[in-house]
Amino acid sequence: MVGLIVLLLATHTFKAGLTPLCFLANLAKINYYTMKHNPNITTVNMHEAKSSLSRLVQLVLDGKRVQIAKHGKPVVELRPVEKEVMREPGSMKNLIWVSEDFDAYDAEISELFEDKPENEINSKN
Repeated sequence: MVGLIVLLLATHTFKAGLTPLCFLANLAKINYYTMKHNPNITTVNMHEAKSSLSRLVQLVLDGKRVQIAKHGKPVVELRPVEKEVMREPGSMKNLIWVSEDFDAYDAEISELFEDKPENEINSKN
């Protein structure tokens, strides 16, 4: 029965002058423009996105790109949520080195933080 329906749809599509690619796009409910120009992105309209959200989410989880279009133009893209990376205390141990004189007093740097008129600071340089 399904084969007969597909055959009837195909006959109607080709009689209407549409390309086989357009027929396949309609059959798979994929935007014809997307299939023709970028087969790696699935673009659907708002109504289809509402009615087949779980199918679109599964496509995204399978690594496909899915865009939702409004009036034929993509406006949003579905993406998987990135997993939060938990920081592990001590993971940088022995990878970071701090000099012994890291917090030693430096008169030149201290002067930069003192409240002095701008022209006095610039005259030293």
